[in-house]
Amino acid sequence: MGELVISYETLFELLRLERSRTELQQLPDEYSSMVPAFVATEEQTAGALSGDEHTKKAISVKNLLKIVSELYERRERKIVLLALDKVKTPASLVDFKKLLPSEKEFFEEILNLLMRYRHTAGEKLPEKKDTEKRIVPQGFISTPQAAKQVQGIPDENGMQMVRILSPFPSFVGPNLETYGPFSENDITSLPAPVAKLMIDKKRASAIRVNS
Repeated sequence: MGELVISYETLFELLRLERSRTELQQLPDEYSSMVPAFVATEEQTAGALSGDEHTKKAISVKNLLKIVSELYERRERKIVLLALDKVKTPASLVDFKKLLPSEKEFFEEILNLLMRYRHTAGEKLPEKKDTEKRIVPQGFISTPQAAKQVQGIPDENGMQMVRILSPFPSFVGPNLETYGPFSENDITSLPAPVAKLMIDKKRASAIRVNS
């Protein structure tokens, strides 16, 4: 995105877009550093005023803080939903360009937590009989599959979850299916041979979650 010019109107427009659209909206790269500075400047200005001018400015600052807070909370909920979708559908892609650096860390922490939880919950589910399938709540992956994903090795379907290390164009795999294109930090599942090739070429890294 272009250079960000911070103002009350700019922030309100960013919030309006986040409110009106289901998907996460991309914020300017300067957002994380410039917004706190802008808020601090507005608070200092309000503190230097008196009388009616102080009252008006104080109300403006209060509204500004509400906008910043709501924007943060809406993005937070969307990031949690992204992580939930990623656990349910490992092959889905995440557009990390729409995440601020701190949000990327938050997403990965939530994703790791969900994967550990599903692995642990799956181990605690009771078995009915040796001849019957294990009972797994809808949306959960089976324990063997979860364990393999946690260890960063292919699951029972031969798929390996990886993080893309650098932009990569689309390509055709050994099974004649097309993969990509990928952006840096995308997380996706690939057939084990394809994943191994990309890992060996330093194009991707295996996702490993501490159990």
